[in-house]
Amino acid sequence: MAFASPETLSIIGQQVLDVALDNFEALFETHIAESRLSRPSPVLRFALIFQSNCSPNPTPRNFLSAYPACISPPQEKRKVSIVKRLLRSTAGLLAALAVAGAALAQGGTALIYTSVPQNLIDVLEAAFERDNPGYQLDVFRGGTAAILARVSAERQAGAIAADLIWVADPSEIIALKQEGLLLEHSSAETEALPAAFRDPDNQYFAGRVLGIVIAYNTLMVDGANAPQGWRDLLDPRFQGQTGFPTPANSGASMVTIGALLASEDFGEEFIAELGANGMRQLRNNGDAAQMTATGEVHASIGLDFQIRGLKEQGSPIDYVYPADGAVFIPSPMAIFNTSENQDAARAFVDYILSQEGQQVLVEEANFIPVRDDVTGPQGAPAADISQLEIDPDFIAENRERILELYESNISP
Repeated sequence: MAFASPETLSIIGQQVLDVALDNFEALFETHIAESRLSRPSPVLRFALIFQSNCSPNPTPRNFLSAYPACISPPQEKRKVSIVKRLLRSTAGLLAALAVAGAALAQGGTALIYTSVPQNLIDVLEAAFERDNPGYQLDVFRGGTAAILARVSAERQAGAIAADLIWVADPSEIIALKQEGLLLEHSSAETEALPAAFRDPDNQYFAGRVLGIVIAYNTLMVDGANAPQGWRDLLDPRFQGQTGFPTPANSGASMVTIGALLASEDFGEEFIAELGANGMRQLRNNGDAAQMTATGEVHASIGLDFQIRGLKEQGSPIDYVYPADGAVFIPSPMAIFNTSENQDAARAFVDYILSQEGQQVLVEEANFIPVRDDVTGPQGAPAADISQLEIDPDFIAENRERILELYESNISP
């Protein structure tokens, strides 16, 4: 989102003041003689909208109707009063422009690479810029794999363009930290996070929690036969009717398969069994949610917030957190230490971690919050639900193995 520079604002303000000082008296003599104004000049429109003798709350809508009454002769004293007010208003406008310029000079624009859905990052961008005057956010949005490929390519070219990154897979951010690419950041907002959601060295922080669920179409699967856990997906009634987003595109799927693979209760054998029961490859999490809602697949592995959103909209879809081991992913965000806009990047991180930012994530997208003082969405899991352990180091070390396991077992 582009804005005028502080220098441009100062020039505009000075031009407005110069025109006002040189021309207001002449303009008013002309308009008073005519008794009305069919097309007010920009200078007069600017000033009168801000402050007028005619209307206590002048706006562009009431200006034209109010203006003739203001300048009807023979109100010479009123004319002088209006001129004085216009001059003061223009000076006030210049001051406002100067303040805006100073705010922009103290702010800046941060570029974020993120896998957060486009509709949500648009909402967060607008809320952040509204609550943090002078700061702006530019966004490159893609899947986790696409974002990491972009970062890798930029590193090889000599410079990472992004100021900060926010993806689904914690192991990817840990790898960036190990390579010495992240900036330490500490604030009241980072300190408010539970220890599980922040790096001990304050180099990355969970901005949201992704819950992995088993979603099912309620027209195809009645409640009594709905899957309750991972192994229910092996039931013959789901033969060829389930789907799983590819970890080649989804960081959440990479983490989920990694957690299943590392678990003594599941492992490689379970992934092979899913494939033997006809589980299908899906392009991404959005496809998994939509294809389940339309009945193209009867059940899928997907993201809780997406399924909750479709359910609230009336789609025939529901979900369960697997009783035999739910997966919850702390979706990390971090600032690159090469950032040239560190103030803006820090401000955005703090906004997302704040109560206000987390409330937006809950209300707009049904995310599980990372703060204990923010209430989660309806349908969020109980705190004591059984969980599979996520080991980022294991996932990082077994990335290729996870991809090969998926490709060799899950049907295209």
